[in-house]
Amino acid sequence: MASPHVFTRLKSLGIGPFWEELDSFPALEVLPQLESLTIYGWLKLKSLHEQIQHLTSLTYLRIYWFEGVEAIPEWLGNLASLHLLTIFHCKNLMYLPSVQAMQRLTKLDSLSIYNCPLLRERCTA
Repeated sequence: MASPHVFTRLKSLGIGPFWEELDSFPALEVLPQLESLTIYGWLKLKSLHEQIQHLTSLTYLRIYWFEGVEAIPEWLGNLASLHLLTIFHCKNLMYLPSVQAMQRLTKLDSLSIYNCPLLRERCTA
């Protein structure tokens, strides 16, 4: 893949599935205008990479098949431009950010969570 520095005007990015190919997360902080990020599965990853919190122009974030992720981090609340958040098939996900972090997402108008059985179990217990 080309150096991420050549993509500084990129608005939309979908990457993955990662399964076993990558040992580290791709550099995203060099994408200042990124508005839409879709990331697909990475079994080794236990949490979302902190670089994502610096994508302040992000309006759409989709997280699919991250089976090792147990918690969506508190820094999600830093994504103040976020309008849509979709989380799909994160079978070990148990925790969302705190109410205080979620309240900082004042532009969020669509939250979809599918096939996250441990989170569902915690929310219905």
